Amino acid sequence: MTQKVAIIGGGRMGQAMIYGWIKAGLDFEFSLFDPVVNEEFQKFLSTNNWKINPTEGFFDIVICAVKPQIFPTIGENLKKLCGEETLVVSIMAGINLATLQSASGCGRVVRAMPNTPGQIGSGITAYIGNNSCVSQDFECVEKLLSPLGEVVKVSAEHDIDAVTAVSGSGPAYIFLMAEAMIAASQNEGLDRETSEKLVIETILGSAKLLKESGQSAQELRKAVTSPNGTTAAALDVLTNNAALFELMRNAIRAAAHRSKELGKN
Repeated sequence: MTQKVAIIGGGRMGQAMIYGWIKAGLDFEFSLFDPVVNEEFQKFLSTNNWKINPTEGFFDIVICAVKPQIFPTIGENLKKLCGEETLVVSIMAGINLATLQSASGCGRVVRAMPNTPGQIGSGITAYIGNNSCVSQDFECVEKLLSPLGEVVKVSAEHDIDAVTAVSGSGPAYIFLMAEAMIAASQNEGLDRETSEKLVIETILGSAKLLKESGQSAQELRKAVTSPNGTTAAALDVLTNNAALFELMRNAIRAAAHRSKELGKN
């Protein structure tokens, strides 16, 4: 029998998952629950045999893709979708497994943290399930998350807060660095179009080299840094008194702390 999957929330990450599932042709019966679905998206979903805000029955899997701040307001609606055997999966920052279990009334719950590059299938998602989950649950979760990109299972729930700070929020750090590099390039006299192209391709190429070379970030950084050269001059500014490392430690610590706070609200 085909499993019935409901996703609550058709925002950016919800839509990224939906488009990924449709593109992958996954063999589930899908439904979307969202109070506001624009006409164009409704037509797209209907064309692909999706149901929108159906009223009948329980679901085998329910995925919560709303903002964590509004999660408390969907509790009763969530319970209406869940039967005793429903698996609940959350991609909300901060909401812990115990809260998910209590809000849904379900025994088997999973926390997952994707990131925005999942919109183009180039993201990474980490997840953890509670002790009631079985291997088949994890296989199903990975099947549903893999259209977003890479999927990894972490060993403990507290790891998800660190994941949120590193890869969940991480794209914003890269975008901010790109923004700063583009602005600095223009300050040196390059036009915006050239600056953007140089920065974007440098980030893409560097990430690919880091992934495929088998070398660590430190090794690659040293390889491109000639003594007393131009790169060394720039890195002296960035690493003076370990400034960049300290800044990043504080930034990731702040994001992880905020993830924990969201789980208490």
